[in-house]
Amino acid sequence: MFTMLSRAKLEDLVTSDDGPWVTLSTPLHGGGPFAKQDQLAFRRLVEDARSQLEARADLNGEARVIVEELEEILGDREIFRAGARGLVVLASPHRVERWHLPNEIEPRAVVDARPHVETLLPLASSSAHFYAVSLTLHGTRLFSCDRHAARELPLPEDAPARLEDAAGWDIEEQHLQYHPTTPSLGSPRHDAPMYHAQGGGTDDRDVDIEKYLRAIDAALWEAIPHRDAPIVLMSTENVEGIFRRITRLPRVCDAFVHGSFDHAELDEIHARAWPVVEPLFQERLTRDLERFRDARGTGLTAERLDEVVLAAWDGRVDTLFVRRGGECAGVLDERRREVRTGDALRDGEVHTDLCDRAAADSLAKGATVHVVDDLHVPFTGPVGAILRW
Repeated sequence: MFTMLSRAKLEDLVTSDDGPWVTLSTPLHGGGPFAKQDQLAFRRLVEDARSQLEARADLNGEARVIVEELEEILGDREIFRAGARGLVVLASPHRVERWHLPNEIEPRAVVDARPHVETLLPLASSSAHFYAVSLTLHGTRLFSCDRHAARELPLPEDAPARLEDAAGWDIEEQHLQYHPTTPSLGSPRHDAPMYHAQGGGTDDRDVDIEKYLRAIDAALWEAIPHRDAPIVLMSTENVEGIFRRITRLPRVCDAFVHGSFDHAELDEIHARAWPVVEPLFQERLTRDLERFRDARGTGLTAERLDEVVLAAWDGRVDTLFVRRGGECAGVLDERRREVRTGDALRDGEVHTDLCDRAAADSLAKGATVHVVDDLHVPFTGPVGAILRW
């Protein structure tokens, strides 16, 4: 359901100069009986955006085009029936972007020269991105995940759907004998049955299994775009052991999730896979915080909000830390290279959350972004950064 926001796409949005842009953010409540009220809430945001557009005399023609686009989205009931927690719509006279979110968001309508992409950051952050692979002899499923949710990715069309497709024979022709397995401690309720070939030799079957898993490995190699991200295997011990031995994928986690997940829902996939990788991401945060402390006094850290925001916009941020829940309303004046907050804000200026702006700019330019709790924050303000130069 949730489309990950690539760095290239994020940079395209952050640097967009084909405005004006309307950014609408609205919470959703999982569809069902709540879809109608979510649609009404979105209608109020559309009216708010219409009023803001009409107040700007220089946007008459462009305003009409944008409002027509928003009303078309408003009429698409399926958008509000999705099992998501939030919806963000970015609209300009030239294009429209729609994104479902796995996390709760606040309702907001903003008209500005650029789209406000800050709410989309949970779809873009690479600091907690990983893959999960449900692997059995009866099928393979690939999932792209973050700390919030999982979404299923397609495999290449030539990937074998099951062992029989790769081996070139049918299970029934081999007279397989069925034996239900006894669930092991910690395994899900839907452990896979085991099959033993009666009409063919064990050695032949082992060769066929390895042939099948090598074909699956090739398919995953093609389907996974970011092979530096951790990969969680979800499989039975015998299949997992063979696949781990033959795979070319570089970051398969040592721990795996035992069981068969051929028909598991996305929520279950995420709930079972996330505990495997969570310690890995915590270790990375610990290392990066130590790097921040070591770099203090070298000129390669920034802690003042204006310094961090400008460094992020320049592409000088290597690693950004944002205090969880930290907000700072303000404006980045790109032409003057000036950050204004508080009393320095000018009448009528549309402000944004500068913490989110710094995160968006940093991610778009290849930086790592961590959201940190107060307990771990080694700086006094809302943000801190390790700089590239």
